[in-house]
Amino acid sequence: MLVLGRPVRVARGEFRAVVPLQAGSNLIDVGASASGAVPAWNALRVTREVLVTLPDLIGATRDDAIARLDALGLRAEVEEEGGLLDELLGGDWIVCASDPPAGRDVRRGAGIHLTVAKVC
Repeated sequence: MLVLGRPVRVARGEFRAVVPLQAGSNLIDVGASASGAVPAWNALRVTREVLVTLPDLIGATRDDAIARLDALGLRAEVEEEGGLLDELLGGDWIVCASDPPAGRDVRRGAGIHLTVAKVC
C-alpha cells in the first residue's frame, strides 16, 4: 500500500496515514497491490478549510480595517453611510459596523461587509 508514494502498513485490511494538507482542495493518491493481484489506484479529494477569527474593527479607520482584513486573507466590502455632510466633513471614514461581527470564525477569502461613516 502506498500513500503519497510512500509505503504504509496494512493490518486486517486497514491502514492509517497522516498527510500534509494545503488550504483549499487537496488530491491524495493511494495505490495498493498484493502478490498475484492487480494493483489498484484511487484518488481522494480532501478540502481543508482555514478559519480565521474576525477582529474587532469598530472605530478603526477604513484604510486600517481593510489592511487588517487583507493581512488575514479576507476581503473588505465597504459601504459608506451618511450624506452630503459626511462628504464635506474632514477626517477619516470610521468603521461603524461589520457583518459578520467581531469574534466570528470565517473562511479565509470570505468577504466582510464594513459599514463606514465620518460619524458613527
